[in-house]
Amino acid sequence: MDTQDILSDSFFPEPDIPLAVRRTQQPDLSPHMHTFIELVMVVSGSGTHLIRTECCPITVGDVFVIPPYTSHGYTDTEDLTIYNILFKEQMFSRYRAELELIPGFHGLIYLEPYYRSVRGFSGRLTLLPDQIVQAMSLVRRLEQEQQGRYDGRRIMMENLFIELLLFYCRRFSVDAGPATRVMPVARAIGHMNRHYADPLTLEMLADVASVSKRSLIRQFNNTTGLTPMRYLQKVRVAKARALLEHGERSITEVALESGFNDPSYFSSVFSRHVGLSPRAYMHAAERGQPIASPAPGRDPDTA
Repeated sequence: MDTQDILSDSFFPEPDIPLAVRRTQQPDLSPHMHTFIELVMVVSGSGTHLIRTECCPITVGDVFVIPPYTSHGYTDTEDLTIYNILFKEQMFSRYRAELELIPGFHGLIYLEPYYRSVRGFSGRLTLLPDQIVQAMSLVRRLEQEQQGRYDGRRIMMENLFIELLLFYCRRFSVDAGPATRVMPVARAIGHMNRHYADPLTLEMLADVASVSKRSLIRQFNNTTGLTPMRYLQKVRVAKARALLEHGERSITEVALESGFNDPSYFSSVFSRHVGLSPRAYMHAAERGQPIASPAPGRDPDTA
């Protein structure tokens, strides 16, 4: 399989449920990509996971995320068995606001994959035997719901998926993240999403992250390509977009509720990030016109 091969959504049994569970006796596999997110747990054996240019040894209990359009594969496998949870980000949609308050969510889903592919695999989440049992119970129930035809099946699959995700995120916060540079950034991002309307400063964020201001700036730049305050600006713009889409507030009210004290400055920042003024964005949302989001991590001031 060529590194440019991209596996598509055909892996999902049902188009209206962007979630699939697969237990795989994993042989060596050439690098490939896919359009969805893959959440992997190793349940037996060992091997080497290839992700981008890195080679990462994996063994029983390892849990890791493979982002979309990320070249990865397996080699040196020995009786390797994995559970793959394949899903789209829309599986987060119902609980997105709450998940964004959890540092372990940012750490496991978004930040750790970056560190793993660039700086090695030292910060991965590895479950203990009793934790594997807990995770396997949820995975098997999720698998049973996928294979069955029970009433309320979609609701049950979504709830089991979120429960499994939260279990992994909590374990990452406690067991994996503190050993890496992931959690300071994850804690700061979680705090931003909770307190975006407050007058946050770099000093406050460094205090939440339990690192120096200089260290926090460096780690944010390494992970997101942005400074902490520029990332905060993106968070506030995202909150403003959600408020504008409801169309129940004035532009000034949206600016204040999303953390911008100056409506004129808000309009300038919003336009740079989104490509439309707040008023034009609100009108487009009212008409149901699709509005593309900027590329993740992109800083419109430096693009």
